[in-house]
Amino acid sequence: MNQLVPDRLRELWQQVDRQELTAEVFQAEQQRLLDAYRRTWAEALSLDGSSDLEKSLLAELGRYVACDDQEALRARCRRAVDDLRHDWDEGVDRDRRASVERFYDASDTPLYELTLWHTLVDDLSPLAYVVALHYAQRHHCTSYLDFGSGVGSGVILFARHGLAVTAADISGPLLGYGATWTSRYLRRRQDNQASLRGPRHDHRHGRLRASGGSGRYRGRAVARAPAWRVPVRAIRDGVR
Repeated sequence: MNQLVPDRLRELWQQVDRQELTAEVFQAEQQRLLDAYRRTWAEALSLDGSSDLEKSLLAELGRYVACDDQEALRARCRRAVDDLRHDWDEGVDRDRRASVERFYDASDTPLYELTLWHTLVDDLSPLAYVVALHYAQRHHCTSYLDFGSGVGSGVILFARHGLAVTAADISGPLLGYGATWTSRYLRRRQDNQASLRGPRHDHRHGRLRASGGSGRYRGRAVARAPAWRVPVRAIRDGVR
């Protein structure tokens, strides 16, 4: 398998330092490599063959929050960081664990913040998920845990490339959208190499499972029921 893009870019920049390569050639190659990563990310997340990732993700969020005004959604996304900061400063006692947990389990503002981030409009750092995917493929990994899965974009990326996936997050609203909102996975089944057979909710363990054919898609989302809180805290506190 080819080098990971960060490794390749580091090598190329070293050639620039040695004056074996011009900065212009480096920039052109960097753009080519990042464009390939953008395509991988967009192909995993875009719906209905959309060529505009931002519009696709905003439309998907709009369906979930019952708003079809993309400009209003975009505006809410763009002020989400400021809204989060304000809500945190006004309502959270950072020295009390329960206060912090209540904040993340109640606020839906991260839905808007993360949706905008994943559009790549302002920031390419979500492409680190693609780096991780290529690393996993290089090492023949078969399963993926996203602990702090947010709106579930990383889980979708890995699932669509055939890995068994597990998503976990402290935020109920984020799990509700990214993980236990099963349509987010099922909307992509027509383009997925696996033929999804519909999710099954396990009420005893507070998990959602979806399985597929040759693509080996097994989504599991940790739900908000008390059953998940002990293992999540155990992982977070380093018990397991």
